[in-house]
Amino acid sequence: TVKVDIALQLGATSESVTVTADITPVINSENAEQSMNVSGDKINALPLAVGGGNGAIRSWLGFIYLAPGVSGTDSGAPVNGLPANNFKIYLEGQDSTSNNDTAWTSSQAGASVESIVEFAVQTSNFSAEYGQVAGGLYNFTTKSGTNKYHGSAYEYWANEALYAHRPFNHIRDRDRKNDYGFSIGGPVYIPKIYNGRNHTFFFFNVERFDNSQRNSSSISTVPTAAYRTGDFSAALTGRVLTDPTSGLTFPENAIYDPNTTRTDSAGRSIRDAFPGNMIPASRFDPISLKIQPLIPAPINSATTQNWAPNVLATVQQQIPSIKFDQDFGAKTKFSFFWTYQGSNNTATDGLPSPLSPSRPKLVQGNQYRINLDRTISPNLVSHLGIGWYRFHNPDTARVDELNYDVKGLLGLVGTATGTGFPQIQGLGVNNQGGAGNYGPGTAEDQFTDKLSFTGSATYVRGKHNIKVGAEFKQDVYSDASVQGSQGTYVFGNGPTGVPFLGAAAVGGGSVGAGYASFLLGQVSAYSVLAPKKTQLRRETWGLYLTDNWKVTKKLTLDVGLRWDLTPIGHELYNRMAEIGLHTPNPSAGGLPGGYVFAGDGPGRCNCQFSTTYPYAIGPRLAAAYSLNKKTVLRAGWGVSYSAGAQWAYLNGGTPSVGLGFGSVSSSSGYGTAVSQFKDGIRYDPGVLYKATLDPGAAPSPGSLSAAPAWAAQYQDPNGGRPARISQWDVSLQRQLTKSMSLEASYVGNRGVWEEARNLVALNATLPGTFTNRSLDLTSAATRTLLSSRIDSAAAIAAGYTKPYPSFPGSATVAQTLRPFPEYNDGLSTWFDPLGNSSYDSLQVKFANRFSHGLDLTSNFTFQK
Repeated sequence: TVKVDIALQLGATSESVTVTADITPVINSENAEQSMNVSGDKINALPLAVGGGNGAIRSWLGFIYLAPGVSGTDSGAPVNGLPANNFKIYLEGQDSTSNNDTAWTSSQAGASVESIVEFAVQTSNFSAEYGQVAGGLYNFTTKSGTNKYHGSAYEYWANEALYAHRPFNHIRDRDRKNDYGFSIGGPVYIPKIYNGRNHTFFFFNVERFDNSQRNSSSISTVPTAAYRTGDFSAALTGRVLTDPTSGLTFPENAIYDPNTTRTDSAGRSIRDAFPGNMIPASRFDPISLKIQPLIPAPINSATTQNWAPNVLATVQQQIPSIKFDQDFGAKTKFSFFWTYQGSNNTATDGLPSPLSPSRPKLVQGNQYRINLDRTISPNLVSHLGIGWYRFHNPDTARVDELNYDVKGLLGLVGTATGTGFPQIQGLGVNNQGGAGNYGPGTAEDQFTDKLSFTGSATYVRGKHNIKVGAEFKQDVYSDASVQGSQGTYVFGNGPTGVPFLGAAAVGGGSVGAGYASFLLGQVSAYSVLAPKKTQLRRETWGLYLTDNWKVTKKLTLDVGLRWDLTPIGHELYNRMAEIGLHTPNPSAGGLPGGYVFAGDGPGRCNCQFSTTYPYAIGPRLAAAYSLNKKTVLRAGWGVSYSAGAQWAYLNGGTPSVGLGFGSVSSSSGYGTAVSQFKDGIRYDPGVLYKATLDPGAAPSPGSLSAAPAWAAQYQDPNGGRPARISQWDVSLQRQLTKSMSLEASYVGNRGVWEEARNLVALNATLPGTFTNRSLDLTSAATRTLLSSRIDSAAAIAAGYTKPYPSFPGSATVAQTLRPFPEYNDGLSTWFDPLGNSSYDSLQVKFANRFSHGLDLTSNFTFQK
């Protein structure tokens, strides 16, 4: 918003009046907004990193860090010290911000830099017209055609032939980037049919980016030829490891035979190592023998760093866009804008199918904008805007891996879809992770949509410029996932280690090997998930009123008021669950921690996990005072609310057991196997798809299932309250030349109720638990007891028993001391996130009622 003083001369009826301005004013005398405008020409004149750091097309968010207060150079950079990824993007007047993986998704569906005429980075005290933003507001306007034809052609090119040689080896890896395109705009003209001069205009642009890179220095690890025959003698280092608790010693990387498991006189579960550290071929699992030939052979004799993927990674991206403007006369103007961004990423890890966990992608983003402006009278103007945004992210594995005939080719059973190579984890040797996990990891097809409507009316009366408006948006996130439905098998060094050690490491090293466990078919954990197709929905509203009041020639007041309604959203059919902190779990002996199911009706909570906050009312007040023609003093204060809690990837961790998206899983304690690989996973398929609404849907009998990530496991009932940001600033601006000004500003903000995830570990053992049981963690005897099996003689002698009959005997004493058994009468308040943007710590406040001796003097503080 700028002020331009214009002097008009009275003319005769035969004369015309032309108003021109030499330059845009360089000082702001209209409001106290902290912002920076950057023209498209300026963007093209700035230094350009072709393809960016991650090999991608020029980003429309690439220069936001030029604005004061923006720290960092990526699209999610924090603004004025507020949390990252809380920005808002407006394109052609409509919200263009994804509510899911905000920074990455929003950068993948943007407009071409060549099509942008200007953008504004607004960081503080912006108009009440804009809301639902905690961080910066990035406002983009695209180019339109004019009465003359204009165009451009461009190419930005990089090639390794122009690079310096790498030191020592003089290698120049393949690195070829090419960003090119053209644009053209002008009046729509169809010979002998239509001449759009003065009425109909277009602007078309297409930008394309190609990138191919090869990193010859990339190197990884695969099993050696000897390891594949069961000979792990080369893994022995000659180093002897000492367990600090028992004093027993173990050769580093020794492979222990699970068939020799026994209990010694001290009640410890021990084993004998394979003679010569060699596993007899007769002990190999038949499924492992069929998978082993698929693993690439080493390229040298080393036991680690013995395989070079030598991958050629390619990326192709393109952004076409078209804009039409129509002048229906002096009072009505219409515009339409469309842009599309497509990204084809064929990057791979070099592993052959079906072992590769790589995720080739064809990502697509479409945006549509329609704007209609109508001058109703000389002092009343109306505006209507409609926008639609769709982002498609097929974040999935290779098709041939998902369609792999696992039963016919391997003889392995257990996949929920009938096909698909399983994911195999934990095959490391010598503390190396091998070439990574084998088999498909992510297998999801995701859509993110945003439908938006804006409407406003601007009324000018005397010294008042009044604007009233409304905004409505619907966010949609759909996720069709078969991730994990192929079956996941975890091996690790535990099954070929020593059970009583209870950990992967001992004395600064380790024993056992994941690949040895794999050859023996000793599975330490397995799972299979039902395919899912879930959808989130959210509708948000915003109303605002602003008044820009020219009190005097020198003083302008800018006042406003805004109201926002930003619910957290819900799954379309309420297929969501969470851990109930007070809900008895029948599968855990009635201890708290049962599942609670969203929605209304029998078996459901008849509630919302997080309630919507209806009082997000934000006043704005600013003043600008011209001390003289070249000096302006500005000050402002306002309250802005965030867009509410951001969504996480829906099927990556949200509890869905008991809702028809079930799972079958089992795991063992360290050192033991839960099953044999050749047996696969055997279960009743109906279990995966049965909606039981059972609060005891997990854990399965005899196991301890890890709950999903905290953010999806339990929502704060106040989580639907958007962050409130109080902003203020004082600035002095002085014009130095016709095109230069100097400004000094003080900008501050204070935020509360900001979103914070994973600050509280619900399953952590509380300090008072150890104190009240006279357990001294500095004592070796205490540590030995805590790591002992609950069914061991040592645990029983110390008075510890299973908390409930189906509790697994392989679990440790420490696992029985986790929170829920300690306060089974429930908590009235679990925690109170203070949410201050400048917080140094967050304190967890417990209720006044406790059933079993929690240490009330302890102040549990979790550093940020």
